[in-house]
Amino acid sequence: MFEQWLKSKLLAVMICLPGSSPDITSRDDNGRLGTSGTEATGGSEVLPLPTLFPIGVISLKKSASEFQHHRGTTLGIQIAAPYRGKGYGSEAIGWTLNWAFKFAGFHRVTLEANGFNDRAQRLYERLGFVKEGVQREAIWFDGRWYDLILYGMLDSDWNEIEGV
Repeated sequence: MFEQWLKSKLLAVMICLPGSSPDITSRDDNGRLGTSGTEATGGSEVLPLPTLFPIGVISLKKSASEFQHHRGTTLGIQIAAPYRGKGYGSEAIGWTLNWAFKFAGFHRVTLEANGFNDRAQRLYERLGFVKEGVQREAIWFDGRWYDLILYGMLDSDWNEIEGV
């Protein structure tokens, strides 16, 4: 399932926080996991390896041929519930927009928010996305219908935000 999801993406990035695992501190010259201390390396000290803890994903969708001609893409983001509201989504979206507009040459980035997700809607608008439309009652969730809110940002919007 993940492989199929990944094939539909132009860019897919795992959002991680720094962390360390007490179980894994190093690898020896043969790539085997070791432990800290001198007993695992025959007398030489082993430094801990940095590890990363995944908290979400962000992606840009591969464009259909007609959308590709117009240099547009769709952004998707998911952050694990305990890490929402801490600025990680804002940072990841900013990084992704910068990549999309400055390096990939996109003219337009779109995204969607579920009508029940007020926090996401506020975030997208604060970051400079423009509310462009509503698909009424397009999402069935928890026993009722919700709207799907459509947002867009142009490269000129991003340049203004960035002060270019």
